[in-house]
Amino acid sequence: MDNVGFMSVSIAGIKMRNPVILAAGPRGRDGFSLKKAADCGAGAVTTKTIYFEAAKVPHPNMVRIIGGLLNAERWSDLKYEEWVEKEIVKAKEGGVPVIASIKSLKNKPKEIADIAQGTIEAGADMIEITATYRNTPLIRLVRAAKKAVDAPVIPKVTIFESYDLKRIGKKLEMAGADAISCMDSIGPCLAIDVKTGKPILGSLAGTGNLTGRAIKPIALYQVNNLAQVLKIPIIGIGGIQHGNDAVEMIMAGASAVGVCTAAILQGPEVLGKIAGEIASFMKENQYKKVNDLVGLVLKRIDERKRKVTVLYEGKPPKIILDRCNRCGFCARACPYNAISLNGIISISEKHCYGCGLCSTICPVNAIVSPY
Repeated sequence: MDNVGFMSVSIAGIKMRNPVILAAGPRGRDGFSLKKAADCGAGAVTTKTIYFEAAKVPHPNMVRIIGGLLNAERWSDLKYEEWVEKEIVKAKEGGVPVIASIKSLKNKPKEIADIAQGTIEAGADMIEITATYRNTPLIRLVRAAKKAVDAPVIPKVTIFESYDLKRIGKKLEMAGADAISCMDSIGPCLAIDVKTGKPILGSLAGTGNLTGRAIKPIALYQVNNLAQVLKIPIIGIGGIQHGNDAVEMIMAGASAVGVCTAAILQGPEVLGKIAGEIASFMKENQYKKVNDLVGLVLKRIDERKRKVTVLYEGKPPKIILDRCNRCGFCARACPYNAISLNGIISISEKHCYGCGLCSTICPVNAIVSPY
């Protein structure tokens, strides 16, 4: 789906037809895959992370869990030469901006500079840098890349121990970063085959990293944190499966969104689907451009703080009876035993705590939050 006009966005001067980016991962494993993602509606595409040496990836390296994926993926298993001689050229046939994801195994600025220069000369439009182990080396790597190429440089931050992403983000901005990608996968994590007692993933310790919907609330929080202090654009990554997920991320402060796990599980066609759902949301709610959504929650939080409008007394929700399908999800989930379903749904105002859970559980929007 080619969304143009009111859906277009610009990241560091690079125009995209819509804000949905294929994030670095298996769906960007080569030029053919990147072109296909573009053909399916992505606004831009990101290569799997490129290094001079091809990665040796343990197998099995992906397992689906409730809420996402665990993966023991590494960087690209294609050689650097293959990327600059063939794969990036093929990716450019998709007609959308190509972001080269790059890394240095030991965070060497010289390696980053050389890889950045080679991928830009091959036709990439932007550089995304991933650091090994910590966010802090990104500052040196960004400076090296900025000296080496005349193209946008985007460091990719993640959660390490208790690092303050606001502080890191400001330092990266001062170092010359043109935008920031937030965030990467979370780990290490473990999945076990209960039939054998063995780890499912094939890495030596059986560990991997978590991606997908389970990390979306963390990603939203971190994007929102960065948006409070940065002037440069943010690419929000983490758990986006549907248009509403993308809208949330944009409202948190992202100018564009990266999609990885959903493109793995649902195919690259989900990229155009998400873009279409964003467009539908904007039309229904009369937003004229994507930028009207960017950071909207910052304004709402500021209003709440200024008015001190935290409620400490609960209100019962409203029930729309003709929508109710009597599934019983709300009654089973209510920890206060305030909801009954005896032929017709009813809520006891005496017992209702006003927690808001039931309105988020109802699959048919028959329970409306009073807040």
